[in-house]
Parts: sequence; structure tokens; C-alpha cells
Amino acid sequence: MAISDQVRASGGPADKAVTAWYALTAEQVAAKLGVDPAAGLSAARAADLLAGHGLNALPVEQPPSVLRRFLAEASRWS
Repeated sequence: MAISDQVRASGGPADKAVTAWYALTAEQVAAKLGVDPAAGLSAARAADLLAGHGLNALPVEQPPSVLRRFLAEASRWS
């Protein structure tokens, strides 16, 4: 492999290595994760991952408050 699949974790101990997932092929990733791409995850494994890691969703960003929108608009008047 041209790019090492191990990189040093930034800010962590020098001996701690993190897998460089971007440098691996799909087959290598599947093998490292122990997943058969043709079959996918079992329902039990999916439930375990959901319980351990939570939903695969980004947090919802709150819109700016009415006061902040008013102040932003008012700053354009001057």
C-alpha cells in the first residue's frame, strides 16, 4: 500500500495509532470491520451499534433568534 494504514493520533500518546480509513480499499475496510458487504449487518449487530453509538445523524442547528436577526439587520442600516 502506498499510504500507510496507520497514522499517529494528534494530541494523543506517541504510541497510539489510528487507522487511516481513507487509505484503505473497500475490501480492506470490510475485513477490518468484520462485515460481509454482500450480506450487510445482522439485525442484532445493527441494534448493538445503535445502542453503543446512537443514531447516525448530525445535530440540528438552531436558527438565529429573533433578536439576533433584528440586530444583524439593524447593523446594515448604518
